[in-house]
Amino acid sequence: MTQREARVSFDMSTLSRHLNANDPLALVIRAHLYVEAALTRKIESALVNQSGFDSAKLPYPTKVKLAVGLGKIDARDVGGLIGLNGLRNR
Repeated sequence: MTQREARVSFDMSTLSRHLNANDPLALVIRAHLYVEAALTRKIESALVNQSGFDSAKLPYPTKVKLAVGLGKIDARDVGGLIGLNGLRNR
């Protein structure tokens, strides 16, 4: 896990507080960070040798596709995940 991902808490009260931001840009960025950290964790949970692969360096769309390919997320969620990435990149 990267240092950035280690700082992203998955405590539900913290997540809720972060996602209830008044600033729409902050909301999108925080949501994207949480989702990306979750994707990275799901990918790494499928790896036999985590030290041999650094999923944190993968681009977000690649993480989404890899997580689907590994069966870690449902393919029906891809549109929403890629849409979130598009909002963040605006």
